[in-house]
Formats: sequence, C-alpha cells, structure tokens
Amino acid sequence: LPPVIDGSIDEWTVYDKAQISNPTIKKENFTSIKDCSGVIYTCWDDSAFYFAVQVTDDVVNQKFTGNQINNGDSITLVFDTALSDDFNIPFYNSDDSQIDFSPGSFSGIPPEAFIYFPSKSSKGIEIKSSQPKQGYNIEVKIPWDVFVSYGPSDLDVLGFTASIFDTDNL
Repeated sequence: LPPVIDGSIDEWTVYDKAQISNPTIKKENFTSIKDCSGVIYTCWDDSAFYFAVQVTDDVVNQKFTGNQINNGDSITLVFDTALSDDFNIPFYNSDDSQIDFSPGSFSGIPPEAFIYFPSKSSKGIEIKSSQPKQGYNIEVKIPWDVFVSYGPSDLDVLGFTASIFDTDNL
C-alpha cells in the first residue's frame, strides 16, 4: 500500500531514505545541520512517485507562492525520466522536470507545488505538510502523468535530486 499523504511521516520508515545535509548553494550561510538538513523518503507504484522530507530548520520562513516558492523555505525536486540516455548532459532536456514544493506558512499560505520546468500544470499533485518543533515535514504524491512523455516500465533507470532551500530571515 502507498503511504497516506496527510502530513504525518510516521509510516515512511519502511521506505528508502537518504540524508540531505551537504550544502551546495551559498555554503557560507550554512551553520550546522540544525540550521538546515533533512531526511528524504521515497517509494513508487504504478500510478505515482511518492516522497516525504523531514526537514530540520531552526527558522521556518515561507511567504511566497507560485513561481516564487523557492524564495522561501522549500524543497526542489529535479527528476530525470531517461537518466541513462543523458547522464553526462549538464542541462535540462525534454525528459527532465523541476518541481518546487512549499510547506506553506502554517498560518495562511497552504502547501503548494509548482512545476518550474517544463511549464505544465501541477494539477493532480497531492501535498501535505506539518510543523513539528524542529522544522517541517512535507509529503507528496506525484502522478506519473505529471512527468513529460513518461509512463513507468520495469527496469527503467530514473534519477532525481532533492534540495532543501532555507531562507531564514531573508
């Protein structure tokens, strides 16, 4: 059974997970893993790709929506549906997607997904978030048809990168 998208990540411990704790952009602003880090959990089935991120963040700050989501605390997922075909290509091409996810502000701005590349509707993406003491949790279900010209098949080689954007008081 797939996970329930409800903002609680308790059931995710049975799925694949990886740490996100290596700063890649503006490394000089990173103070510690208590400032910004996370654990991503992933799974999939015939209908969707699912992920949850448990974010540790000392200051949760999200004031933005739509194509401005990544100006606030957010998650970016870059997904490549034909990784073996373009493993050494250093730019997006027609089988790549970038989707930004906002946990919302927890006081007026709801959680939201925005497909940054390619331009396509985020209709059908399910997203929920919650705010524990040390940051936020976000859960997402992305139907496979959100990805351009892709349907899952056995033995496909896919790739993705998840990044946490931490804006503190900017």
